[in-house]
Amino acid sequence: MFPFGHVGLTLALAEAARRFPALARIGTLPVLALAVGAMLPDAIDKPLGHWILDWGTGRLIGHSLVFLLALAVAAWVARSRGSPRAAGVALALVLGTATHLVFDQMWATPEVLLWPLFGPFPHGDFEPSGWIAALLTNRFIQATELLGAAGLAWAAWAEARRRRVAR
Repeated sequence: MFPFGHVGLTLALAEAARRFPALARIGTLPVLALAVGAMLPDAIDKPLGHWILDWGTGRLIGHSLVFLLALAVAAWVARSRGSPRAAGVALALVLGTATHLVFDQMWATPEVLLWPLFGPFPHGDFEPSGWIAALLTNRFIQATELLGAAGLAWAAWAEARRRRVAR
């Protein structure tokens, strides 16, 4: 999945959560932190895997449950120290990262998701033109990007409407 899919669908889910009383708190989390969390695994792993380590894969530590657990511990620590703003940001990062792992279907790559249980991260073949070809030819990627763009527009519209009403 590409950025519009990750960020747009994550923010659309948060916006939809506002409509359910049991999930309403999710919709009040910092939007920017949710968006950052939705891209955080790629922001860490793409440069690390493609350029720094030259492993040919963009799915490493940021795409693992170890990383998600570390973020969750940070959220718990922030909450236990009585910092509601920091706890909200940390929780938004956790939820954004969790949606990223779900949207990337990481259960299909257990050696990354459950690292280090299955040994080291797998190596791959990185070809930048492959991303462009995938975007131009893969209908699933095209659909998720379009849905993500629509979700992003919906979330932005709803936020603008809330701010207008709050004035």
